[in-house]
Amino acid sequence: MKRLGIFADLHCGHKNGLTPPDFWGGGPKVKNNLKKRWTWFVESIKKHGPFDAAIWNGDLVDGPGVKSGNETVMNLNLQADAAAEIIRTVGAPENYLLYGTPVHTITGGGYELEKAVATDIGCPIFGQIWLNVEGWILDIRHHPAGNSQVYPATPLQKEWESNVRWAREGVQEEADLIMRAHVHKSFQTGKPDVWQAIAIPALQDFGGIYGRRLSNTVDFGWGTLDVMDKKKGVWPVWRTIMAPRRKEAVLQLSRQPNPA
Repeated sequence: MKRLGIFADLHCGHKNGLTPPDFWGGGPKVKNNLKKRWTWFVESIKKHGPFDAAIWNGDLVDGPGVKSGNETVMNLNLQADAAAEIIRTVGAPENYLLYGTPVHTITGGGYELEKAVATDIGCPIFGQIWLNVEGWILDIRHHPAGNSQVYPATPLQKEWESNVRWAREGVQEEADLIMRAHVHKSFQTGKPDVWQAIAIPALQDFGGIYGRRLSNTVDFGWGTLDVMDKKKGVWPVWRTIMAPRRKEAVLQLSRQPNPA
């Protein structure tokens, strides 16, 4: 059996992202939250590892902060260094990196931060991969076909249908499992013994300026995929490791009217 660690949307460098201790910045409250997330992450890795390989499915860094309201806690060069440190902390013997969203991962000068991470740890980086694990074909990319709040499995269904069409054209390998990220939610769909599609949770917590506009649920965590030889007929087992949720406070109406 092979165990894969599956990680996505770290947004390293953002105040709500995942950041190792040597790179913590910001005020006391921000540093305290970064510490809580990092402590939980390291403990969960120790509990559910080790891994035969790790997949890092995009948005390893938060980048210039154009979309997230410039809530970064470190400069761009340090973001790449910090993301590489996270990969080394997990310590998988094989790592596969995938490109994320350009607004997060490419600087104004066109420098690709995720490519710098891949160079640092000495592994390749791809736009999309088809990975053979124990005979099972995994189709992995950061972006899904689209997002749906009411029917979250619909984009994954589209991804499977696209893979089947490309396979019939002889361009792609027909996949058993489809894995996507980007939407910061965890769910899965499929047809038993035919195909399975998985949305990977994010390692960026809810909140911040961008979070004010979100109505959808956000899942903070990562996952493992246990893969046995396909000849045994046992489908790969996907498990999510989710961080404890933070409940929002309810405000109480003051008995005293506001001063005129």
